[in-house]
Amino acid sequence: MEKSKPMELGLGELLSNQNIVNNNSFRFINRDLGIVVSFAQMDSILFSTGKPYRTRESRIIRILKGEARISINLIEYKVKEPMIIISPCNSLIEIIEISEDYDFQVIVPDNNFLPISQGGALTDSYTKHGMMLPKRSVRSNIRCWQTRQGL
Repeated sequence: MEKSKPMELGLGELLSNQNIVNNNSFRFINRDLGIVVSFAQMDSILFSTGKPYRTRESRIIRILKGEARISINLIEYKVKEPMIIISPCNSLIEIIEISEDYDFQVIVPDNNFLPISQGGALTDSYTKHGMMLPKRSVRSNIRCWQTRQGL
């Protein structure tokens, strides 16, 4: 089976091509930051299973519902709500399988947007391969945040 060449995916490409999504009101993007509030409602024509993408910036992805099998830097993960995925810049990401009801949010800071001490990239503090936060950790952090906010 022949593998396809990864598509380069950075803020510049996403900003210059507004036609890759059918509903721009569910995303915000500029040179420094990209935010997707609901990938499902944004209705992007860019992503498909079996197509690799090379990301120029780090990604913070929050799974809202559904489940998927994805590959980040050739390591396969099964992801589902309420997991959070942190992938480093220049990651090779591929969606292997995705459920019909899958939805997620994404934050994409430019590599110079968040200054990190000693010049490291955002995810270098954690790992070079990306990071998965398990359900228990995410729920605990959300409850902690809600308590601090008085919710």
